[in-house]
Amino acid sequence: MKYRQLVIFLIFLLLINACASTGDAYFKQQTKDKPHATLIFESKHVGFLFPVTIPVVKPTSINGLLIDQKREYWKVQAFREFLIPPGDTIISVYYSNPDVYGRGTVRFIANRDEVYEVGHTIKEGEIIFEVTDSQHQIVTSSEQFENKISSYMCPDKKLASSLFEASAEGDSKRVQDLLNNGAEPDCIGPRGFTSLIIAASNGHADIVRLLIGAEANINAATGGWTSLIFASDRGYKEIVSVLLDAGADINLSRPGGYTALMAASERGHADIVELLLEQGAYTKTKHLNGKTALDFAKEAGNKDIIDMLEKAKSQ
Repeated sequence: MKYRQLVIFLIFLLLINACASTGDAYFKQQTKDKPHATLIFESKHVGFLFPVTIPVVKPTSINGLLIDQKREYWKVQAFREFLIPPGDTIISVYYSNPDVYGRGTVRFIANRDEVYEVGHTIKEGEIIFEVTDSQHQIVTSSEQFENKISSYMCPDKKLASSLFEASAEGDSKRVQDLLNNGAEPDCIGPRGFTSLIIAASNGHADIVRLLIGAEANINAATGGWTSLIFASDRGYKEIVSVLLDAGADINLSRPGGYTALMAASERGHADIVELLLEQGAYTKTKHLNGKTALDFAKEAGNKDIIDMLEKAKSQ
């Protein structure tokens, strides 16, 4: 009887190690042949004959995609690495041991092909979650992000303010003059908007082109809303096309998992849905409420979009 239990136990450990060896596939649609960054969660090794990596800092959601601790038990326990699209990244995490327990959210810009480790420090009983890059430099923390979003983050606030204003008004000549005079395209305003987000959300395609030409960050986000999501939500197909041509990440999502495809599907912009699908937008991503782009389209009652999404889903 004891021999049989030992055999079962050894098989169990082998299964765990098999799972751990394939730990880069949690987001099934995000594969290694697509642009990605890698998240590694702070972990420890357990086991005797077959050491297994168990996360200490565990993710509960990444870019709005929930990680179900019950349904994904094997993955959460054995998987250490998660592949994510480059760009604005929001991670909800938790940490617990017999003495300390806490939850938090960290946000940072993930660069392509970089590896980030999500860890924590404990200061005066408070857990501070943080992300470090491959050079062991902290790229952000909850506290740093909150401070960043509340300021212009620019050497010349007057130029920054003028660029925000010109981008909102659609004044291409003024935007170009300001850029020529040293205005930084990636300055962040008090509400978290960059000039590119302002221009894209107001439908100013010429200014979007100017800012992209000035190397503005096309994946910058405020509240998780990227320029691409704004343009898709408001029906600006030309801007969507310009952003995609410039390399905007088509699958970045706002907190809760709301993507450009969901926005266009919910708002009934069939031409943009078609363009996003042609460019490889994920159709199976789920919002925090469990809905996919197809679900949003069905609620809106747009038959053309429903047909497109159902066809894409079956492929």
